[in-house]
Amino acid sequence: MRLLNDLLDRRGDRAIEAIEYLPSEQLPIVEGWKLSILDVRCRERSGTTFVVEMQLLHVAGFMNRVVYNACKAYVGQLKRGDPYATLSDVVAISICDFILWPDAEQEDAKLPRIPMLSRWNMTEQASGNRGLLQVQYAFLELPKLPEGRPETGAALWAWLFVHAPELTEIPSDLPPGPYRDAVELANEATFTSLELDAYQRVMDEIQQAREYGEAKEARVKPGARSRPKLRRSWHSSKPGGS
Repeated sequence: MRLLNDLLDRRGDRAIEAIEYLPSEQLPIVEGWKLSILDVRCRERSGTTFVVEMQLLHVAGFMNRVVYNACKAYVGQLKRGDPYATLSDVVAISICDFILWPDAEQEDAKLPRIPMLSRWNMTEQASGNRGLLQVQYAFLELPKLPEGRPETGAALWAWLFVHAPELTEIPSDLPPGPYRDAVELANEATFTSLELDAYQRVMDEIQQAREYGEAKEARVKPGARSRPKLRRSWHSSKPGGS
């Protein structure tokens, strides 16, 4: 709940105070390999559904898949004979270990830079009215993390996702609560043998996909240097958990 509130800037009366976990459409990590290390669907008391995933590779069609899954979650609420008024909002949250909107490309196109945490919805172009909020999106681009450790909020979550694998102990000045709890969950020493084996198999598949992509790029562009490996990101020890 704290992660969702920080990423979506939900405060006061809009803060998420209770959530219900929903079955994930993707197989759990212990039952199969995938390039998305975390996939969670949950719903708050008002009915809004959150589709949260951590994506480690920028595969072809990624953005289309995000939109498709969000819209599928929206229309999937409606059963035969149900009125449209029963539909509730859907928010798709993607935590990405790659850059979706490079600063250089934005500047070349004379467009504003997209921040590390960006939130998207349908807006009327002339007036700027943000009236169509039924399906919304949020993207956290981890490589855009600035230097230094933030104090709180979405930036601190990003810092934890990026740097938790490097920590040998929980920082003493990390306040009790969700941030500290998240680091404790990321401790591989607490994994069961099944979880550790499943996690390693997923990471091996991701590394193979990276190497395949680099080799393919090298064949297309003879003499070109391969792209640097993406940083390994923070992970959850409990498949399907938060």
